[in-house]
Amino acid sequence: MRELARQLGINAGTVALAYRKLNAEGLIASQRGRGTFVVPLSHELERSSDRHKALQDAIDQLLERADALGFGAASVHQGLVTRAARHRRFPFVVAMASLRGAEKYATQIAATLPEEVTAEPHCLSIAELKGNASAVQAAYRAAYFTFTFMSHVPGVGASLTALGIESEVVGLTSELTGATIASLGALGAEGDYCLVGESYSVSVALNVLTRFSRLDLSRVRVFTEHDPPEALLVAAPDLYIHTFSSGPRLDELGVRADLRLELQFSLSAEACRRLAQLLSATTSPTPVPTVDIILDA
Repeated sequence: MRELARQLGINAGTVALAYRKLNAEGLIASQRGRGTFVVPLSHELERSSDRHKALQDAIDQLLERADALGFGAASVHQGLVTRAARHRRFPFVVAMASLRGAEKYATQIAATLPEEVTAEPHCLSIAELKGNASAVQAAYRAAYFTFTFMSHVPGVGASLTALGIESEVVGLTSELTGATIASLGALGAEGDYCLVGESYSVSVALNVLTRFSRLDLSRVRVFTEHDPPEALLVAAPDLYIHTFSSGPRLDELGVRADLRLELQFSLSAEACRRLAQLLSATTSPTPVPTVDIILDA
């Protein structure tokens, strides 16, 4: 913890608090004498087994319905063979902190799918999972998979369980785009900068600036949703560095594009590999190696 605090230039107590929160959310676990480790997600083979069981249940329901309609298994088989040539669809749900964020990553997930697969995304905010049961039920009439960020997986899974919805919740990671890294690296250390973000995302944004820019963070003014809009305009910096979630706020204030630098994230290569595995026909997927990933704010 002391070493991490030194690397990030923050108080060791802040790091300890982050460790406790991650442990409470079930994302890390401490082992006496060894250290703290990321808790692995459910084994891929176990998840594949659950999906195969769900498929068998659906087939059983189809056969029972065929019996009720007076058709035998041969008719069902013939119908399935005939329909198998149809274009493949992939309905799925994306749940993020904001609906705008869900729409952003739904587009990116759709872009990773093979050409022969049609994406049918349903976008929800995490708040809707807790307070809008009708919208959630509508989204899951066809969808089985739920995509969200790794840190949201426990909470999203708990919300779906409370609603009695069967879904495999897949944790995604994102990484800073190459263009953003280049833009941050080109910033002059003596410039006047403001960082604009949501209160929950500021720590991530500051970490990004520490890693990819030469800026002195003590000189960077920080604004969140708790600051009055006029304070942003009065600041009048050389450049507004902002997160994705704060973009609409700057739009409303009429801040010009040439005065803004968004910290742009996209799905990580690791996340794209996981998505490819989900649609793969293999029954024993190869484990994906862990890589250094930054989570999108």
